[in-house]
Amino acid sequence: MSIAHSFRVLTLCGSLRNASSNRGLLAIAQRVAPPALLLEPFAMERLPYYNLDLDQPGSEPDVVLEWRNRVTAADAVLIATPEYNGSLPAVLKNAIDWATRPPGQHVFAGKVVTVMSSGGGGGGAKALGYLNGVLPFFGNTAVTEPAIELKKGAEFLQADGGCSDPSVEPSVRDRLANLLAALEAR
Repeated sequence: MSIAHSFRVLTLCGSLRNASSNRGLLAIAQRVAPPALLLEPFAMERLPYYNLDLDQPGSEPDVVLEWRNRVTAADAVLIATPEYNGSLPAVLKNAIDWATRPPGQHVFAGKVVTVMSSGGGGGGAKALGYLNGVLPFFGNTAVTEPAIELKKGAEFLQADGGCSDPSVEPSVRDRLANLLAALEAR
């Protein structure tokens, strides 16, 4: 009898709002994830703003060391984010900065990453485009299908994962199946 391998997936919400529909996407992901995916959230808002003065060996804040250790231990990263002013929320950009420093020694390399968005009228397309473009630059495998860009998602998706659009849950389920397939293919 073979033992199924499990994969650790670090989940990040780019919104700080408790009622965020992006939290709802992560709640759905938690509910529909294949048993082989162990979803583990990280609260990025605890990180200080990136500052090279703080990022010196032996003097990094404890939360930064925790963040980098959690990224290192993860097989994959799942991000659900809104789009702010055509770009990333500052909290998400800050977390990426901490994880990708120092150059050449960062902890974000070699992960399987997937991003989705519940955004305004554009569904977060610009934020997703940026992330899907920059994350592979760090040596990561991006899983992008099926596309999850929910236009005006706050109108039908609640933070607890309740959703009045019946197409969302199957899309998240399919995305996680593709994430698992990418992990198993490594």
